[in-house]
Amino acid sequence: MDSIALICSVPLEAEPLLASLEEPHQLRVGTRPAYTGRLRGTPVVIVIGGMGKANAAHALTATLERFPA
Repeated sequence: MDSIALICSVPLEAEPLLASLEEPHQLRVGTRPAYTGRLRGTPVVIVIGGMGKANAAHALTATLERFPA
């Protein structure tokens, strides 16, 4: 099953997701902190991209390079 990518701008947004993450693994996607695991059995990638459009674009590009859609 393919993973669902969740791009958060700041750690505060990611905290509730990370608290519910099953089988968590920390990694880096580009220069951004990221986590893989499962939410309710669904594989996910959570990337903390930073605030702003440029950071969001960079985080999404790096995520798609590492986890092709």
